[in-house]
Amino acid sequence: DALNLYIKNKKTGLIILKKETPALKYSWELLEILRIKLNSEEFKNYISPNAQIGRNAVINGNVFIGDNVTIGENAVINGPCFIGDNCKIGVNCVFRGPVNLEKDVLTGSFTELKNCIVQEGTHFHSGYFGDSIIGKNCRFGAGFITANRRIDRGNIKSMVKGNKIDTGLTYFGTIVGENTRFGIHSGTMPGVLIGSDCIIGPGTLVFENIEDNTNFFTEFKGTKKQFST
Repeated sequence: DALNLYIKNKKTGLIILKKETPALKYSWELLEILRIKLNSEEFKNYISPNAQIGRNAVINGNVFIGDNVTIGENAVINGPCFIGDNCKIGVNCVFRGPVNLEKDVLTGSFTELKNCIVQEGTHFHSGYFGDSIIGKNCRFGAGFITANRRIDRGNIKSMVKGNKIDTGLTYFGTIVGENTRFGIHSGTMPGVLIGSDCIIGPGTLVFENIEDNTNFFTEFKGTKKQFST
């Protein structure tokens, strides 16, 4: 609407582009922009001379590795991937591009990232992160899992301002704001949006959007019985 109003009131021209032009109305559409960007001719292989690549690590396809990056033993990086300065990739990690890691990201051993955007300063202990966008300075406890596909393989829907939006995607994990923390063995269902400055408790599976500045915990009830003698 804003663009239409501008066109009505201003002189505008028309440019016909030969390259693909993705939409950017919803935040998950950044993943498509990432795919186009990292598969473009402008994105080239580069490994900084001071990066440390562990024994038996495998790097395939177009991969940019910035300054002071450490990649652990037996890690597998399948491009296209961008790994920013000072990132630390743990032992036996798997990246399936397109993946974009900004500077100072840490992925603990056995972390898997597939089609993700991760902003600076975020730390992952371990787990699976698929088709997701993660904000700055987040913390993920061990064993975190993103469900990124519906069990019936249908399109994933996401709630935006009270409306259920069909994303048109059959693979979509989660979008997480800045400074949000997750306890161990937590996870998200497909299409869940989580705000900034949240705390998600250990063992919690998130089925719904979580607003900024929210603590979200699942209640557990323990049962303890002594064996009869």
